[in-house]
Amino acid sequence: MHAGLILGGPFHARLHGGFGRSRPEFLEVRAKILELAASFDRLDRASGSVAPDPRVGQIREAIEVLLDQAPDRAERVQLVFSLPYDDDWRRTFDLASAK
Repeated sequence: MHAGLILGGPFHARLHGGFGRSRPEFLEVRAKILELAASFDRLDRASGSVAPDPRVGQIREAIEVLLDQAPDRAERVQLVFSLPYDDDWRRTFDLASAK
């Protein structure tokens, strides 16, 4: 468990001072975390190894972003799973004539 996320910082203040444990926002976040935990448990039980899959590294990197206290976590997580921008994307996808 990441102590900074649960026990400190602005998120902690909003959880315990702003809307308490019984509010829908807390329950929604809790449910999503449990869903992630269940997904990881299913991967652990699956046959074969997911370790060589490069997407596992992306998932780990995205979790690190979630634990970071810096702003814009949603944007940064999206960038973890995105391809780098290609200035020449129209030609790459054969859309040069679609201008």
